[in-house]
Amino acid sequence: ITQGFQNFYISINYLGEQIKEYFKDGSKWDISIKYIEETKKLGTAGALFYLKNIVKKDIVIMNGDIITDLDFRHFLTFHQEMNSLSTMCLSKQIHQVPFGVVEFDNNFNIVSMKEKPKHEYYVNMGIYVVSPEVLHYIPENEYYDMPTLFQNLINDKKNARVFVFDGLWNDIGRVEDYKLANL
Repeated sequence: ITQGFQNFYISINYLGEQIKEYFKDGSKWDISIKYIEETKKLGTAGALFYLKNIVKKDIVIMNGDIITDLDFRHFLTFHQEMNSLSTMCLSKQIHQVPFGVVEFDNNFNIVSMKEKPKHEYYVNMGIYVVSPEVLHYIPENEYYDMPTLFQNLINDKKNARVFVFDGLWNDIGRVEDYKLANL
């Protein structure tokens, strides 16, 4: 709300009535909330099919189990300035092996040793911006997820970009991550 967004669509299925009961129509926060009620699991992108004739501007899409301090306006501006059809928000993750890693050949000769190596990855944060024409890729009433959407755009040589974010991001979809977020 503090970032200027006024119109929200929430896709609901499991425990959807509890979500509707809490958020209602959004008037408590001076926003508009409408619901897409899935009768079966449609994946992280499947419900967007029902917005294809409604949405006329680029839209921000976010999984419902994320805590972040992302500046969504900046993310949306980046998407538009890059003339992108779809933009995926990424977070850099570093995993350090707590031991020395040894590589060896078929004759058991040591080839290399690395003491506690670090591996860096960029992971999908579950936050996206897509242009309205992208919604036409989504099949009606079928399970379809965002990675499949992006892969299909890449296969069709459409302009799919990434936005690298280095701020707070916590996916609370797992119990241990939810507990950590509450601390």
